[in-house]
Amino acid sequence: MGAPPPLSRRHPPRGGDTPLRPKPAATPDDAPPGGTGRGRITIAEVARRCGLSVATVSNALSGGGRMAEETRARVRAAADALGYSASPAARGLRLRRSWTLGLVIPDIANPMYGEIARGAAEVLEAAGCHLLVASHDSCPERQARHVRNLLRQRVDGVILQPWSSQDEEVPAMVAAGLPLVLLARRHRPSPPTM
Repeated sequence: MGAPPPLSRRHPPRGGDTPLRPKPAATPDDAPPGGTGRGRITIAEVARRCGLSVATVSNALSGGGRMAEETRARVRAAADALGYSASPAARGLRLRRSWTLGLVIPDIANPMYGEIARGAAEVLEAAGCHLLVASHDSCPERQARHVRNLLRQRVDGVILQPWSSQDEEVPAMVAAGLPLVLLARRHRPSPPTM
């Protein structure tokens, strides 16, 4: 056997023997909105720019509170200049809303359920909300898992065609006060125990 073939220039040896190429300098296009290079612009930064409190800036941007229209315009101009955009997640935490509803149906491939999903999505979109769709494929365990996931996502409500009207998830959602719409089923509360 002869000597091993010489190493190709295209495949450098392993082990860190190759010189590192310098990383190209960041361009303005690489910077996040606002141009600070530090990440998302916060409402506190807008408040500092305006010389106002965070609460005043928040009210100005949300349209709440009583203030001069000149102040409101100054806050909007500072927010635009910095590239600030409100965080829907933060707003949702503050208002305890997610603007999201869940739809759990037996079979997403069934055209009837596709039409239901489409109609629900259109109505919710017009109201500024989103729809999460899951298919339980007539499997009680999958249905339970989808409902648990929706509850963890803190959805504002659920549209459900349950596997059966006696499913545990239905009374649990009713007891939690979660708005619930049942498709093709009625919730029959269990009679009180003596």
